Amino acid sequence: MRAWLACLFVLAPTVGLASSCALDSFEKVEPTPDAGEACGHASVPEPPSPTPENDADPGEEFVVALRVLRLKTDSQGVDLGLDLDRFCSCQGEGRSCVPPEGQPEEISCDKSQGRDNQIPALFNYVELALQKGDLSKYYTGFAEVGNWSVLFHVSGYNGQPNDAKVRVAWYGSPGTAFVPAWQGSDAWPIATSALLDPTNVSTPRYVDDFAYVANGTLVLSAPAGGIEIAGGKTRLRIALETGTISARIEKDDQGRYVLRDGLIAGRIPQPELFAMIASYRDDDGNSFCTNNPFWGVTQDLFCRGLDIQTGPPEQNKPCNAVSFAAGFDADPAMLGAPTPPAADSPGCAPEFDPVAAFMTMGCTKPMPMP
Repeated sequence: MRAWLACLFVLAPTVGLASSCALDSFEKVEPTPDAGEACGHASVPEPPSPTPENDADPGEEFVVALRVLRLKTDSQGVDLGLDLDRFCSCQGEGRSCVPPEGQPEEISCDKSQGRDNQIPALFNYVELALQKGDLSKYYTGFAEVGNWSVLFHVSGYNGQPNDAKVRVAWYGSPGTAFVPAWQGSDAWPIATSALLDPTNVSTPRYVDDFAYVANGTLVLSAPAGGIEIAGGKTRLRIALETGTISARIEKDDQGRYVLRDGLIAGRIPQPELFAMIASYRDDDGNSFCTNNPFWGVTQDLFCRGLDIQTGPPEQNKPCNAVSFAAGFDADPAMLGAPTPPAADSPGCAPEFDPVAAFMTMGCTKPMPMP
């Protein structure tokens, strides 16, 4: 236990950390060379074929706001994620890209059914840094009282278990000025950064006009965009590329649409990992900069933790991103007025900025492993 505690990666400057062991706390997956055919390749359902019956009533729409966030496992305790690269690494198949120099072999191994999701290790570290226990419950608590959310506006839906084409827009919200009732009447302010026209909520920056519903599951592509997890002075912005969002469409006891067992799966490109750290604020609004004594181990984590590519897999080319997945439930809501996000507390000075450090110096030589 003592050795494990010495290897904690920390985002808050008040918590201690020993260097040279950033990557040891990634969840290790034992290789199973004979499991290739049994892997299963976790994926979303395929789109249904368009039919006149399915498209008979294309006019239904609804809005829901994220209320529950899951950062490690789904509601049943199962691994989150999708097989984004279509490789079941260490499960009878090889890697989908060339890992960074010095990366322990276990990091490039997938979770069950080839699920690509290395980000839970990071959230383990954040939990310990913030000393808030389960980070999923921590940030869910902030959403519950209206401090932040992500809203989904579904339109053109025929109301049936299968619909070959629906439209889904999604928005970040900086939070409400009141505690939501979660009955569908709460108007959530919409962050102007989520709009093409910052004065008009009908101009979403993030939208999929070709989403679909298959066997009751809504599926949409997640365009390159950001998710902000917030509460109080705490901030963490995550930028995704080449992602997929899915969720089961249900109705509550009042006949209102809700989304259950939602999944956001995608990739965080390496430069965005450093931007994520630059965006971070702890409970006191403090940032994490390169003059922090634990910057070296943080950089090592982001330089050697890459397990996937941003585009289609090419086994002869370097990994350049970290796989990501998060689960959610979303309840009835309304789109509110455009609202500029609250100003962050001051970040790092330019000479100590994590993004600038990565852009100018790149990745240094791997740190020695114990």
